[in-house]
Amino acid sequence: MTKTKWVSFLAAAGIPALILLFTLQGGDEIPDGVGLSLLNMTEVQKDSVVSNEIKNAKIGNEIISMRTETAKITKQEGNQFRAMISTVPQHYLDKETNTYKDIDLTVYEASAEAKLDEERLFDKYVNAGNYKATWFDSNPWDYTFYKDDYYVTYTAQFDTTNIEIITERRTDRIKQSIILLNDNADTTLKWLLDSNAFYSESNGEITFKDSSDNFLFRISSPIAWDSDRKTIDVDVSLVSDTLRYTAHVPIDAVYPVTVDPNTTIEAISEYNGQYNLNATYLTSRNNQTASNQDFFLVGQALGFIIRRSFTTFPGLPAIATVSACSLYLEGNSNSSTTDFEIYIFTSTYQAPGTASGDFDSFDGWETSGTYTGTILNEVWNTSSYSVAWNFIEFNADGRTAVKNASNDSLVIALISKEDFYASEPTNNEFVQFNSHGSGTDPYISFTYVAGLVPPSNFAIADSATTTLSYTWTDGATGEDGYFIKNLADTVTVGSYAADATSGTVTGLTPATSYSFFVVAYDTNGESGHSGTVTHDTQFAYNYTYTDSISITNFIRSRSTENASYSTARNTVDPAFIQSATVDTLGQIKDAGNDFHLYRNSIAAAIPAWSDSFITAILRINLVADASDTDFNLQVFQGTWTDGVYHDRHFDDFDGRRGALTPHVGTRLNDPWSTASFSGGILDLDFNIDGLNALETISQGSDSLQLVIISSRDSSATEPTADEYITLNDTNARLVYTWQRLNVVPQGMVLTPLTTTTIRASWRDETADEDSISLIRSSDDSVYISVVADDTTVVATGLAINEYNTFKLKVIGGSLDGQKTAADSNWTLAAKPGKVTVSYPSTSEIKIILDISSNPAYTKIAIQDSISSWYVHRLGSGVDDTLRVAVDWNTYASWGSADGCTLSVTPGDLLRLRSKARNTNQ
Repeated sequence: MTKTKWVSFLAAAGIPALILLFTLQGGDEIPDGVGLSLLNMTEVQKDSVVSNEIKNAKIGNEIISMRTETAKITKQEGNQFRAMISTVPQHYLDKETNTYKDIDLTVYEASAEAKLDEERLFDKYVNAGNYKATWFDSNPWDYTFYKDDYYVTYTAQFDTTNIEIITERRTDRIKQSIILLNDNADTTLKWLLDSNAFYSESNGEITFKDSSDNFLFRISSPIAWDSDRKTIDVDVSLVSDTLRYTAHVPIDAVYPVTVDPNTTIEAISEYNGQYNLNATYLTSRNNQTASNQDFFLVGQALGFIIRRSFTTFPGLPAIATVSACSLYLEGNSNSSTTDFEIYIFTSTYQAPGTASGDFDSFDGWETSGTYTGTILNEVWNTSSYSVAWNFIEFNADGRTAVKNASNDSLVIALISKEDFYASEPTNNEFVQFNSHGSGTDPYISFTYVAGLVPPSNFAIADSATTTLSYTWTDGATGEDGYFIKNLADTVTVGSYAADATSGTVTGLTPATSYSFFVVAYDTNGESGHSGTVTHDTQFAYNYTYTDSISITNFIRSRSTENASYSTARNTVDPAFIQSATVDTLGQIKDAGNDFHLYRNSIAAAIPAWSDSFITAILRINLVADASDTDFNLQVFQGTWTDGVYHDRHFDDFDGRRGALTPHVGTRLNDPWSTASFSGGILDLDFNIDGLNALETISQGSDSLQLVIISSRDSSATEPTADEYITLNDTNARLVYTWQRLNVVPQGMVLTPLTTTTIRASWRDETADEDSISLIRSSDDSVYISVVADDTTVVATGLAINEYNTFKLKVIGGSLDGQKTAADSNWTLAAKPGKVTVSYPSTSEIKIILDISSNPAYTKIAIQDSISSWYVHRLGSGVDDTLRVAVDWNTYASWGSADGCTLSVTPGDLLRLRSKARNTNQ
């Protein structure tokens, strides 16, 4: 059987095929890649879909967008939800829309016309969504099972006299019950397997894998029991394509006897029969080591096997708190001479071990110490065991704190008490869940308060010099409010009420870039965040800056005579000033006596500015004055490095008045002596002294040095005692306001949005414009205009996959007609049309592209979506085998309308699609 026939018969029967398969035999057309519904949505967009559905849903309605493979979620009162999670799939993931849909177990019948075809492959079929199956009316137990592009067909080779075969379709499997009606029934059951997958047997289980060794489906190890529910041993053998089950039915068995094989897409076994010595298990169980993950593989005694039945509830939703939780288990069979207990593990089962996880209050691990598990029922043995439902209320046992990460799993295990003692079982023991029986699969049902749905569509709404305003979509229900947080340190910068959809962050610095996100919060914590938005505050036209300043008190040491300092100070050689250090900046020698002059250095960092200062005020705190002469405040502009003042300038009050002017300093008050000294806070207004032109040749990361120097430093007069004025840092600061320079918009960036649109964004640093125009660089033609102070515009109507270069032009005001630097970018390439395939021979195919509306220079790549490898072009035009790396070529390079050829092996299965790009996208 070929998959080409499978597809053609599906079409004839009216099956809605999810994929189009083909073999290399004809001229089929290959569909291009999918891109619908939720598939291309960001996580923020998906959260928005969930949020909207929750808000609009009525109490008791299922929230479709919250589905998982195994879970249905319904809305309850307030922020509560009800989850019913099964051990088996309830939905399948539609790969085209990336949404979960109901599994369809409806049995369909091939059309009457199809049944007339003697070469037909089936009479009935199921297209569940996650698997497909077909069979004939005459032998319904001989079925073909499909998963993705792989299949297996079973053909029974045993005598069906005295045997009843029941075939059932489940959400994750085809389940068969082979019932031996009496002791005349054949106990050796044999099948021929026909499959295009790779399969092997281990411990009675047959596993099917694809060509990349990925799991596809399996035939679980068969178990058997008689009517008295006693276990029947079954041997399994697989030789080439022949699968054989041999049931060892004892003489005292009560008929009918049931053998239960399954073909399932689930990779997890329902129980495990491997064994080790009990002593090995005890050591492993009671020590917190990695070997505890092998819990299901150890703990046996001698030659008898304790089968620990377990099942997994995967795909739990994000939970904040649980108010009610119930577990429903329907037992199937019990062959135990001792009690079995139900244990709960809080982890995702990853065969053959268990990965650790967290479920508060009823997890399989204590916080520390030995392994204890959680016993939900003490006695479940042959006398008290219920074949029907076993209902367990978590909350009745105080297990109320159910918390987990989204998409975690809960593992339930049935464990024999003989696992806990040195006593050894006297026969094989097992308790099963109903996954091998005829009842309902286990499920767990709980009412919970969901983790808050994150806000979505977080976006900038407005910006100013010290504020940024944002909007978002209120996705949560029952939240206490919203926080806007800083991405760098997660510090909260704004707090807003419940149901808020906007907020403003204040107290920011002008002309600064900020990255913020928003979260919802309640008493249980915070939601996930919205996604980060980065935006700049506006430049301030009149910008006031306040900075604390540092105070350093220097004591001069007697190493240079005053005359030397005077010479250095007043020289026209700037090298002397540049080398003026703490020790050489005004020294005094008093014959035989050392008197210290204390000089106070005040340092203040200065940010960048573009134009003139409006005000500048120095505030200092005077503590003490012990000087019998005047002190002067001298101002230096420059960075103090290694005790050296570097030669930088502040016009009108710097330490040097130009390169050739003797150094005189700038005295802001003269005299300043003991008689006139007033302690405490003193504000010195630079503008009062006419010092209003603070223009620096080095904008940003500069500093201002102010030094208080005794008047004795300016003459040959020597001090008669130690002299000082002491300052401290309390309230000391420099406050100044400046007006920034009027410049054209800065930092324009072009970002492609679609095949015909590009967004231009920039920083507005123009003070008096009437408007801004986006112009073509090639001819300065105006493409679109925006109002003054706008910082973004979208250019529409552009050509597909076109390289565009734009500038911004100021209209009106003092900068009228001035332009910015240019920026360039491409519009996006259009999605190509479908790939066409023809078959010139059995060893090659011809591939013809459709570049749709893209220009000829557009680059195209051809991919096989099954292997994810790419077709590669050779210079001859005949292409070799597929390769991992992508190969981009133009339509002409791919052979234009004549196409290109690809060497293949007969019977290869390919699904080809193409994608387009320009040099950037």
